[in-house]
Amino acid sequence: MQNSVSNTVEYYGAHTDNNDNYIVGLDWLELNYEKSHVPLVSDFFFKFEKMEYQTRHFKDLYKVYFNESPLLELKCNPHSDLVGKDLVQIKVENFQLYLNKNLRYILYLFESSYKLKYKSISRLDIFVDFEHLQGYTPIHIYAALAQNELLNMGRSLPKPYFNNPKNMEVTGFTMGSKTSKNKYIRCYDKFLEMQKTSKEYIQSLWDANSIVHGYRFELQLNSRWFSENKRIMGQNEVEIHWENVFQGSFIATVMDSAFINFFDLRINQGKKTKRRNKRFNWLTPFNLGQRFDTYDYDLIKLKRNSQKDSVRSKRIVAKGIFKAAYETESEQYLHAYFEYVNDHSLWEYIETKTPEWVKEFQKNTIVSSPYDWNFYYQTAQEWRG
Repeated sequence: MQNSVSNTVEYYGAHTDNNDNYIVGLDWLELNYEKSHVPLVSDFFFKFEKMEYQTRHFKDLYKVYFNESPLLELKCNPHSDLVGKDLVQIKVENFQLYLNKNLRYILYLFESSYKLKYKSISRLDIFVDFEHLQGYTPIHIYAALAQNELLNMGRSLPKPYFNNPKNMEVTGFTMGSKTSKNKYIRCYDKFLEMQKTSKEYIQSLWDANSIVHGYRFELQLNSRWFSENKRIMGQNEVEIHWENVFQGSFIATVMDSAFINFFDLRINQGKKTKRRNKRFNWLTPFNLGQRFDTYDYDLIKLKRNSQKDSVRSKRIVAKGIFKAAYETESEQYLHAYFEYVNDHSLWEYIETKTPEWVKEFQKNTIVSSPYDWNFYYQTAQEWRG
């Protein structure tokens, strides 16, 4: 095996490549909500397109558009009342996770527009794309595990992964099960998969990060895992809320927790007790969390740059987030509003528009009580500095 772990233990300490090119991001985000009295129909911000077929668990399936671009799939009206008749499940479109730096704000706007009550994360996939980490690809790691040069402290045994089962060429490994377990790891040759089903935005992401032959480590966590980990103990106690998945510190905490008794590689030094063998830190959650925060949406260049924000769409989103803050009188939404304004240099625009919006909302009797302008300007000052 190239870069054999057991024969060159020194390799790990002496040849660690601190300049590894790797990217950390989200590949799947599915959320559970409870619907309200507000009907799930098209409005000023969102367009609903009903699909002609049902799903296994839901009677109704919609494709939801924002700014004429597919945003998410929405499932509602379960076949069985056992899961709750008001359950609504949304799955964010894959390309939005890679391309849309405003996704968090738009999700705020969506749930507030339809008064959806957030329940839980149904599924979250975190990916790490790389050419090699510390000189090793998934093929090297699986070979070392198969030859007992590396030991996994976790309960799950690694299984070979084949991009093409017909030729039985091992291109990576998996751990856990997609169906029966609460977490699943797939580590494989993404470059080979891209030859069959190329995604322009992933290729552009690789180009921007100087990745030619990309491999992918993918951690999939489902609703069962999140229900068993309603709070994740890190340095601080962190609530599991969908907005946290856009923060590197949370991603690091989630991965660190998920790896316990599941993915813990050790160099086989012949010790009787596995835990006494030296840990092989091929993937370090803390470093992955830091790299997650450096993800740069603006580096991705597409032939048809449909994600380019127009001035009008930025202003529409700003008004929508403020409307959510106004209706709910939520400090969380107000901070999200000013964060969005700050990110998109809209301060001058909102100086005149916000009072106009408040008059409009009061006229439409969204909230009848006087608006707390003192708190508004105090919060604005915190963001503006």
